[in-house]
Amino acid sequence: MADGSKLTLGDTSVEIVQTPPHTPGAISLIFEVKDGNQRHVAGLWGGIGFNFQQTEANYTTYFNSVDKYAKIAKARGVDVPIANHSTFDNALDKIAALRTRQAGQPHPFVLGAENQQRIFDIQQECAMAGRAKLRTAAAAPAAPAR
Repeated sequence: MADGSKLTLGDTSVEIVQTPPHTPGAISLIFEVKDGNQRHVAGLWGGIGFNFQQTEANYTTYFNSVDKYAKIAKARGVDVPIANHSTFDNALDKIAALRTRQAGQPHPFVLGAENQQRIFDIQQECAMAGRAKLRTAAAAPAAPAR
């Protein structure tokens, strides 16, 4: 799927955003969801973790992918962050919380747009820390031979 294209499934459209370098062809998705009569926008980040060759270029690409996706997510009003691995967003705990959710209680998946943007900030900070670690290691003098 091309970057920015949409896939329509019934009355739901899923926006495709290319977000390398997690894996070749990594994509992230944005789509509308409902909680009763309330409308929300979900953003499924498809690149959790640094599952790529650890190079400065890849960390920079990751940072730029997060930046691009964060801007699109903000423009679309994403308030439901979803990760591509359920352990990263506590999805199983949230599903369990839905079973006992009472009327009027907040939906456990709806974290709000501000929290979604903070997640993006942290992802970018981690990418820059990874890149800095590589730069520091590359600049360190070689250990003397024994």
